[in-house]
Amino acid sequence: MDLTDDYLIKIAAGVTTTVAISLLYYIGNRVNRISKLLDKHEKVLFGDADIEEWQGVVKITISNRKYTLSDRKALIELINILKSNGTIELTEDLRDAINQLKVVE
Repeated sequence: MDLTDDYLIKIAAGVTTTVAISLLYYIGNRVNRISKLLDKHEKVLFGDADIEEWQGVVKITISNRKYTLSDRKALIELINILKSNGTIELTEDLRDAINQLKVVE
């Protein structure tokens, strides 16, 4: 074994070590970024305990669904009152619209 073979082995080991360390650093940064994004995602969807006013999109949507259902019921009742007073005539299109309002998804 001569001197150039020894240097080539040291250079190859140094390059391999540098590539491995760089790859581990890159993977660590990506995992850290994904972790932060997941944390933000959870805070947006489900709220943040540190911020009192922020409930999260899921809780807001569920509470708005209650209002939407009550608004549908009020609109159907209003249409029924207008129909019973003779103010409007119940056409096929209006019946279809009322039936779509009655469907709860």
